[in-house]
Amino acid sequence: MFHLCERIATTDKKAELMEWRQTSSVITQPEIYGREEDKERVVQALIQTCDTERAAVHTIVGLGGLGKTTLAQLVFNDDRIKKHFDLKIWVCVSEDFSLKRMIKAILDSASVSVSGNLDIDPLQKKLQQALQGKRYLLVLDDIWSEDQEKWDRLKNSLVACGSKVGSSILVTTRLTKVASIMGTLPPHDLSFLSVEDCWSLFKQRAFGLDEGENVELVAIGKEIVKKCKGLTLAAKSLGGLLRFKREEREWLYVKDNEIWTLPQDENSILPALRLSYLNLPLKSRQCFSFCAIFPKDAEIEKDELVHLWMANGFVSSEGTMTVEDVAEEIISELCWASFFQDIEKDYLGKVRCFKIHDLLHDLAQYVMGDVCCTVNDEMPIEHPKRIRHLTMGPCARNQIISACTFRSLRTFHFRQTNCALASTKILGPLESLRALDLGYVNVLNMLHFSLITHFKHLRYLNLSGTSIQTLTESTSSLCNLQVLNLSYCRSLRRLPAI
Repeated sequence: MFHLCERIATTDKKAELMEWRQTSSVITQPEIYGREEDKERVVQALIQTCDTERAAVHTIVGLGGLGKTTLAQLVFNDDRIKKHFDLKIWVCVSEDFSLKRMIKAILDSASVSVSGNLDIDPLQKKLQQALQGKRYLLVLDDIWSEDQEKWDRLKNSLVACGSKVGSSILVTTRLTKVASIMGTLPPHDLSFLSVEDCWSLFKQRAFGLDEGENVELVAIGKEIVKKCKGLTLAAKSLGGLLRFKREEREWLYVKDNEIWTLPQDENSILPALRLSYLNLPLKSRQCFSFCAIFPKDAEIEKDELVHLWMANGFVSSEGTMTVEDVAEEIISELCWASFFQDIEKDYLGKVRCFKIHDLLHDLAQYVMGDVCCTVNDEMPIEHPKRIRHLTMGPCARNQIISACTFRSLRTFHFRQTNCALASTKILGPLESLRALDLGYVNVLNMLHFSLITHFKHLRYLNLSGTSIQTLTESTSSLCNLQVLNLSYCRSLRRLPAI
């Protein structure tokens, strides 16, 4: 009746993305930029591993597309490493971290044949034969599993092999949590490329090693490099995209467009970062993508973000955990997964604020599409009926009035707008509003909530840093209100009686 037909079940997007992430120990790039210091630090750490250790675990941690695998390849192929270790083994791990699969992959890389579908016991005996009496380096590239028990089983199998002291394991991962589970030594946090190194990499991909440079294209190219924000894969991707394009208009097209709207292939930055996104639990994906409501390079206050999540119903209590506890767990997860950077903590060691890398912010906006919009000028707002979350930057009054006609709006977020609001009458039509953020907006004198009863669903109201003097009695009619922020309201004189 539904015209269905049988077909073999296909893997989901995450599994498809994992497939092309297979790596090897072979360096395929003609020249590597900006990683000499990182390479030296990791090589020295491996060579100087404590003589009592039989399986010291070193970790390289960083955002997707930053060059963790490339750094591991540089270390793996260094002459000092070749001399120091009797055996070098490279295993690309990705999703499957089962003990059986890992031992088979290690044996295969060590050129030990494994016939048939052997059980764990004969596999471990073969592993012992391969590693016994040898000082080995095992690279486990691209690990995602956070299963402590699986890692302990593998490590115990390696330790029991009777290898020489000084044997080491080098792990690359995007997840700080994985590094904390697996590492026996402090992690090596891979930094972003400098502007100069990013330009050198882009130039190599875009112009080649021998071709003369076009002055006009160089100027445009340096502007394009700013889009990369130090991310290695972005510089390679955009440089490669322009390799055979020599018209200024073609380069300007790349400069003036978001990186996500440009042609993509499996080696582009979008699938690389989307892989990290798809690895998140569904609830965390929604919470992360909502961060697109904040401007690029903005310092995001953790408490403000959590309250906005709560207001929109993205987080809720689970069992004995309060909604705040659940939100804190998601914040920690996004920090562990390298989605947040420049993390600042309070004196108790708790996250206070953070930022998002520009390309991850673009990813969040890409995921949200027209549902989330930021307005900073007088340009007309596109697809107003689709918008659910809106941020207003320094805008004119007419833009704000126009936005107040979007009846499906859930979040209305002002960012220090220069436009003065004398009352909330213009906000009247926003009956679906869950969160209203007027923090540090120039609210004139007394804010009359004449239409406040229309905001039946309002859960979050931020009036911090405003010149408001009085909250009228009608504020008490906000029966769903969870958070009322009146911080730094120095002119406030009176609250509602009830």
